[in-house]
Amino acid sequence: MSALRRPDEPRAPRRRPRPIALPLPRKTKLYVGGTFDLFHPGHVNLLRNAKKHADIVVVALNTDEFNEQYKGKRPVMTLAERRAVLEACRYVDVVDVNTGGADSKPTILRHRPDFILHGDDWMGDSFMTQLGITQQFLDDNGITLVYVPYTKGVSSSDLKHRIVDRG
Repeated sequence: MSALRRPDEPRAPRRRPRPIALPLPRKTKLYVGGTFDLFHPGHVNLLRNAKKHADIVVVALNTDEFNEQYKGKRPVMTLAERRAVLEACRYVDVVDVNTGGADSKPTILRHRPDFILHGDDWMGDSFMTQLGITQQFLDDNGITLVYVPYTKGVSSSDLKHRIVDRG
């Protein structure tokens, strides 16, 4: 219990808050979407590159249902398993499930990224169509599309074939 101060005692000096330079520095945010099935070195390289471009990396994780609709098959790993692996990755700050399916706009707008990143194996209009966005959408929301080198020689499909081949 603290002692009460008598009226004739001087008050302890108050700490002044340290001034902060304005405007406050804004952290850059980057969005990268995908299924991330059978997490492999190509995924690591993509996410490492993402972290080089931004302070905050948001991964929008495709649902099992979307993957089945889009690729005709469900991922090997469940959504919960894929999410757990991504959340453990040091290059990822936020994992959000893209419940919009082929329309990624709601997930993108929820996070308001400065950048959307993808491997350079899939560039341009076909990539934007798959996300359900246009150049006008990017321009209207101040988002820049960034492509990074695709890691050749490893993919989730390749890993599945290797597993089957080795029996």
